[in-house]
Amino acid sequence: MHRLLTGVGLAAAGVLIAASATINYLFMSSLGRTWLEGQVLGTVSVAADILKAVIAVMLGLAAR
Repeated sequence: MHRLLTGVGLAAAGVLIAASATINYLFMSSLGRTWLEGQVLGTVSVAADILKAVIAVMLGLAAR
């Protein structure tokens, strides 16, 4: 049961991270003055979202 709940939690976290990254990409890419600036801003936004998720996991592992 514990593994099932962990799997469901990981799946939900993955969906939320993907949704957040997509929304941030769409918003930030609209702020660029040129196409290239928009792509850079969108990509950096996605990288920041992924980094936030990874850092949380790494801090949890380090604390354990």
